[in-house]
Amino acid sequence: VNGSTMTNNLNNFSNVTVKGSTIIAGWNNVEGASTSSGPTKTITNNTFDNITANTTPTGAITGMAVDLSGPGTSVASNTISNITGGAAITGLVLGASNQSLTVSSNVIDPITSSGSAAVIAISSAAPTVTISKNKIYDLIGSNAGSTISGLLISEGTTVTVSNNLIGNLAASAATGSNAINGINIPSSQSGSIKVYYNTVYVSNPTSGAGFGSSGLFHNADNTSSQTTLDLRNNIIVNTSVQNGAGLTVAYRRDAGGNNQLSN
Repeated sequence: VNGSTMTNNLNNFSNVTVKGSTIIAGWNNVEGASTSSGPTKTITNNTFDNITANTTPTGAITGMAVDLSGPGTSVASNTISNITGGAAITGLVLGASNQSLTVSSNVIDPITSSGSAAVIAISSAAPTVTISKNKIYDLIGSNAGSTISGLLISEGTTVTVSNNLIGNLAASAATGSNAINGINIPSSQSGSIKVYYNTVYVSNPTSGAGFGSSGLFHNADNTSSQTTLDLRNNIIVNTSVQNGAGLTVAYRRDAGGNNQLSN
């Protein structure tokens, strides 16, 4: 319940190889009483390295998942690296039932999937979260159906993304019109998402027909209830080579919306 605490520190889960459709869940911390009552968690200095599913297709792989945490939770200085499989792979998942948390100084690299699936470093549906000072790089998909996201913000009403370094995202055969996104914000909830002082570098030299990519994507519309996106002082570079009707874009939104830009 709120007021209780939980500490997960200095654990090492490495050198794991599985076959077939085995699902690798890594560390799945969803301890908590409800969406409004849970322990304040300190999840720090844990290592997930050299995790391999060695057939295609395989089960999904998740490095860590955190949900149902209390206010003031910290997920920091964890290393998620050298993960390889043939299906969806996500380094860190932040669930929608967290109360408030800070996710900082984690290192996620490299992640490689040969499946027709998503490769995501950090996926967040947390309502209130600060994601800062994380290093994300070498996210690779080799399938025509590969999609890559450095940071995925699928939900959230009070979200701050700041001082993150995201680079070397590649999908050599991808055919999606927006297959690679450094920062991907499809959330349509009402609220505020602040994106400050991040560095994003996308460079995909070869791809499939119709391929396109974005340094940052935002799902926007013209309604007052749409999430307000506030972009300030970011460095976004996309030198990917588009294919056919695909586009190489630094900042992409799918409609008009509530945006403040200062870059």
